[in-house]
Amino acid sequence: MSKLSCQSELMQNQKHADVMAPDIAFEVVQATTGEALFFSIGTDHVFYVTREVSTTATGWNRVDLSSTLSSQHGGTLIVAKSFAIAQNMKTQAFDVALTVTIAGADYLYLSLGNSSAPAAWSGGITWTSVPFDAAGITAPTPLTISDVYLMQIPSGSSSVENCFVDIIRTPGDPLKELDRYYISPSSSPHWNRHTLAIDLSSGSIQSCLGNRTADFVPGIYTFGSISGAQELIFAPQFNAFRANVPPSVSRLTLPSGATAIASALNSSGVTNLFVAAPSGLYLFATNNQGDLATPLQVINSSLFSGVSSISALTAGSRTAVWGINAQAELCYTSCPAGSEATPSSWSTPVPICTGAEGFAFYLNSQAPSNVLFVHLNGQEMIQLSQDPVTGCWSQRSILIPTTAIDDVFQYYSFTTHIQVTDANGVSAPNTPVSISVATPVSVYVNNVYYMLSPAAAVQITADATGVVTVVQETQTLQGACFHVTLSASPSTFVDVNPMSNTFQILGTIKSGNDLSSVKVTTASGTTKALLPASASADDVSAAATAISQLVQVSTTLPSNGSRQVTPTAQTMSAVKPQAASIAGIPISGGDVFQWLGDAWNNVTNFVVQEVNGFWHLVVTIAGEVYDAILDSLPAVAGAFQFVFNKLQVVWEDLVAWLGFIFEWDDIVRTHKVMKNIFRLYAQHAVSQISTLESQVQSAFSQMQNTVSGWAGLPSSGPTIGSQTSSSSPQLSGSNSPQTNWALYQAKSNFSALTTTFSPATPNTSTIDRVLDQLQAVATQEESEVVTMINQIKSEIVDNIYTLTLNEVLQKFSAIISNLFLASAETLVTALIQLLEIFLSGLVDMLDAPLEIPILSSLYKSISGDTLTFLDLFCLIGAIPATILFKLEAGNAPYPDNSATTALINATDFSTLSSLIMSGQPVPAMTTKSVVTIDLAAAKEFMPADIANICLNAGAYYGSVALAFCSALKFALEEGAIVPVPLSAACFVSYLVFVAPALSSYWATERSNWWVPMNDVVTIIAIVKTFADAVVSSLPLNPNSFFKPTEIGWWKKFSPIIELCINLSWLVADVGIFLGSQGQPADLLTYIGAVFFDIGGMLAPGTVPEWVGAELAAFIFGITEVYNIAYGGLSLEAAYAMLNQG
Repeated sequence: MSKLSCQSELMQNQKHADVMAPDIAFEVVQATTGEALFFSIGTDHVFYVTREVSTTATGWNRVDLSSTLSSQHGGTLIVAKSFAIAQNMKTQAFDVALTVTIAGADYLYLSLGNSSAPAAWSGGITWTSVPFDAAGITAPTPLTISDVYLMQIPSGSSSVENCFVDIIRTPGDPLKELDRYYISPSSSPHWNRHTLAIDLSSGSIQSCLGNRTADFVPGIYTFGSISGAQELIFAPQFNAFRANVPPSVSRLTLPSGATAIASALNSSGVTNLFVAAPSGLYLFATNNQGDLATPLQVINSSLFSGVSSISALTAGSRTAVWGINAQAELCYTSCPAGSEATPSSWSTPVPICTGAEGFAFYLNSQAPSNVLFVHLNGQEMIQLSQDPVTGCWSQRSILIPTTAIDDVFQYYSFTTHIQVTDANGVSAPNTPVSISVATPVSVYVNNVYYMLSPAAAVQITADATGVVTVVQETQTLQGACFHVTLSASPSTFVDVNPMSNTFQILGTIKSGNDLSSVKVTTASGTTKALLPASASADDVSAAATAISQLVQVSTTLPSNGSRQVTPTAQTMSAVKPQAASIAGIPISGGDVFQWLGDAWNNVTNFVVQEVNGFWHLVVTIAGEVYDAILDSLPAVAGAFQFVFNKLQVVWEDLVAWLGFIFEWDDIVRTHKVMKNIFRLYAQHAVSQISTLESQVQSAFSQMQNTVSGWAGLPSSGPTIGSQTSSSSPQLSGSNSPQTNWALYQAKSNFSALTTTFSPATPNTSTIDRVLDQLQAVATQEESEVVTMINQIKSEIVDNIYTLTLNEVLQKFSAIISNLFLASAETLVTALIQLLEIFLSGLVDMLDAPLEIPILSSLYKSISGDTLTFLDLFCLIGAIPATILFKLEAGNAPYPDNSATTALINATDFSTLSSLIMSGQPVPAMTTKSVVTIDLAAAKEFMPADIANICLNAGAYYGSVALAFCSALKFALEEGAIVPVPLSAACFVSYLVFVAPALSSYWATERSNWWVPMNDVVTIIAIVKTFADAVVSSLPLNPNSFFKPTEIGWWKKFSPIIELCINLSWLVADVGIFLGSQGQPADLLTYIGAVFFDIGGMLAPGTVPEWVGAELAAFIFGITEVYNIAYGGLSLEAAYAMLNQG
């Protein structure tokens, strides 16, 4: 049965995307499936819809809706000028009105009855031209449209359009007097003069549409300077009884100092009218809009003072009003729909954000909550979503696709790494899982955007390495919990609280001294105090008390992040103090924490109290006491955030303490050492390949005796399954998001990787002879190889977890014949001659520059160098190697000293090996920041130990990278040319994958035959993998040095050679283990080698031409699993080495 494990972290993350810039004008509606449809006129004067789209890379796609109109005007440039959107809240269908300017004149277009299904907008929109055709009236020249207004009024199963257009009466007139028309889309004339005995001027009025009770036709509210006086009027479209007589105007009494109006259409198809004034919010209810009507004050608050614009909406069960006040605070209040005229039904108005320049919102039709889009001053457009369950707010940017390699959006996130393994602790690739939530949240799952909802679980398939990565953007300590289940086994699940690490660390704070003593380490490695020097002892003590209380409160709340709905005995006894009641203004916890994100400095007092089994945060702001219930984990996290804001703790420092930041200087040093090891080893391999033929003959002579001797080994000992399940995972943090970060980014952005590198084309006259020799031997052994593969599968692979190591060797002894070993020797010897042809380009491939989103720019910033293929995969290995070493040993593997510099600057592999073998021991720190194992104070690590630990740790992440690249290669159509970036990535990731084999070069004992044999096989395997990379990416050119038939032959028979190499490696690995000291790391390395070697020997079974497509795919999957199993055991061996010292 498969298993699930997960680790979450608060950390910075990155996305290859473009952040949508603020547009000139925007509106938003909700699609039938819950996504947002964001309409806007961009700074390029194009009318767009930006669709929120699940299961896409960024979550948003932008579609140009206006440029197609150019074809109707002879190809003239279209300039979108203004637009209006109206949605039928019953059917969710909506209308669009658009005004465009073409060659100086304005035109009106309508698009009615559009579906709000997101897919309906992928191809654009159908427009209908509405030319000026008012009876008896000549259009001004040029026609200049000032404003357009649009409303859909539900009428049975359809709707009635209420559309008005204001035009400049006399273009060029400085007074900008207006003529107003109502539009009849389905009758002629379309333009109808709205006759009023008043003058209106552009820029001096606000208007919104309405429909009053008992009126036969809808109309328009107009507020502002009307005929020189400040007035508010309502006028129907026309006189329903006498069409030739102007409609009767109702004058509505304004509250003193009124500044803005907005209407909201209710479920009955009539409108409430809201007016903002310095003293609060006023309402003209649906039954109170006659001539000289007086409004009802529903909100008494100065927050609405100086409001320049408000927006109101009734949808489902809620009515909400939003507005931007004179302090650029975006405020809102809401009430149950139908209770607008009851002042006590309105929520406490709060500012949700500051610095707002524009906004649009909708009420979620699938849950009673606000979804808000805000243009912040000088910044990008942001989305603020209110959790309908907890009331908490989350902020995210609107990301759209980009093709620019350097476009990187950096953000803070709760990142969760989920690993699916089988019953033996080995990665389970491509396993279906489901993710469900108790509260809605938008996340990236394996770099794909999903909107998670309590209504239904989302089905996800783990990637080719058995990993699911969930990333949720955050600007606070608040995160959303979720539940992950194995689709095939619902009883196997894991509940993920991404805030758990944060809460655990906060649980260590018991006093002011605890809080004052907290130190954080910056990205540059310097240490500083968490708290600013300005924090007073009293404030720190109060904060520590609140933190301790909040940690205890969090233990009483639902673990899935939902709200506590009933008091419990645990709640009532968990934390002191308790109070009988609280005399404060009730306010949503989500609202107050969003408010305090900007207004924390206005809080003069705060306390955590329990009342009747529920916990409250009581804050005093500007003399007013507000009471928020702490009834969910996100609410508690919001309270934590407020406490630290109150102490003026910098957000980046808070993340460094409660989450994770990369200390790049340490990582870069590890990376440079690993890079030099690999690069110098590659040069060494190139220099040695021509000398290996005699060593191969000697090795195979020893091999025949060794393999024959396996038959007599005893069968006793623990099974391989018991070893793998007990050893994985022990190394703390190995499955953390930070150790897997570079791997995640590489997998996520690999499709955008580019390189200018092209493998060099060798030119030799000996190639035909060598190929003929290889082909003759391989063809002779083809049938035996297929038989061997079937035997290995049925006798070893199908039972491997129940076999002991010796039993595996016994079965190999029975399967592998001496005749085949003789042929294998001939193949490998001939291969060496062929590989010499390819040597010239090997190091060039390592050093080939590449461009990959996020990682190229990041590497440039931390190292100053251009990213190469070797840099990429060394970074993938160096990040976890550094993090895990520091986590266990308390210090970086390669400190900033002369010894590290010498390793980085060594110019040949012999010198490098000598430095590794002869260096001074490095002591582990006696005090570690995170205690995971009990290290003795005197423990030391020799340079060879450190190199082995880093190479073994890196090998696991190399194995995952290789598995990912191999899966992409295997998925290509049969006979397809492998793109150079993919073939290069397969080769270089392989070099990191086999890194532990390099450790024999600095082994203390090298006299036994299996050590040089390992060296020989390692060189051959690496150079052969390079040759695979070159041949697989060669064009099928008859004039190439490799003819198309030869390329096809190589791809078919290269796996046979792979079998021979790995069989040789297995023999060497057995010898190395038998000659070892029997430490835990030795056993783990040996078991890993067995998986590695069997995976390599199965290579011929991945050729569809030999075993059929279905079996080839199955065996390929086995090789992927075995390679990652080897990597995991290498990682556990690194842990054992750390523990050994």
